[in-house]
Amino acid sequence: MNIRTVLTGILLVLTGIAHAQFPGKLYLKDGSVIQGSITRRLNGSAAVSTPGGRFYVFRADEISGFIQARQPKEKQRRTGKRSFDEIRNAVEAEFGIGYGNRIGRSGNSWLNLSFMAYNYRFGAHFSVGGRMDFDENFTVDRWIIPLVINLKSYLGPSDRSQLFFSLDGGYSVGIKTYEDEPSFGGWTVTPAAGMAIRLGNHTALHLSIGYRLQWLPEYLYTGGYSEAPFRSGAVMVRMAFALYSPR
Repeated sequence: MNIRTVLTGILLVLTGIAHAQFPGKLYLKDGSVIQGSITRRLNGSAAVSTPGGRFYVFRADEISGFIQARQPKEKQRRTGKRSFDEIRNAVEAEFGIGYGNRIGRSGNSWLNLSFMAYNYRFGAHFSVGGRMDFDENFTVDRWIIPLVINLKSYLGPSDRSQLFFSLDGGYSVGIKTYEDEPSFGGWTVTPAAGMAIRLGNHTALHLSIGYRLQWLPEYLYTGGYSEAPFRSGAVMVRMAFALYSPR
């Protein structure tokens, strides 16, 4: 921008005839289109400063309309936040809590704590990683540590929120509760759906609901010892706080 443009803009503001200034296109009634920095005046006229350094002033009766240019990067700098589609090639750390309500006669209720969960987010719509949890079985008072692989698929770009589907799969390691009782564990899988709600530039809240399947061994007490391994089902609701590393 040359010195003439700067001085003209200052003059317009000081004289009280400048109404708004923005980058965009000015359409004239003769069919011409002028692109540049547009300064609208209270009397309906407008001044345009082009990228080439030219400066024009048009009367109100010469103007047919305006289009303001979109500037998503400027908006990002003003708000200090990125949209979800801009969070890519980043590490996603998640810390959360969940509760699973038992389903059926062989179901078990679980308290789930995620204290070590890291995913790598490829592009804007997919992440993969691993998680180590701590689970307490309320039904039979036992503890296990699930070691799972987590896959997430995010749907569509969004400034404020984004839907996702996730899948956990792995093995739960049992922890002994009494010296005379064996620990128990087994394979586990949890498909779920949820929503990521952006809190800031590098933070989000993850809310999800899914179906937890935990295979348990034959010696687990569930109102009587089972004679074969069985599946324990529960509806799992989880809330997690996610942190994203800078790109």
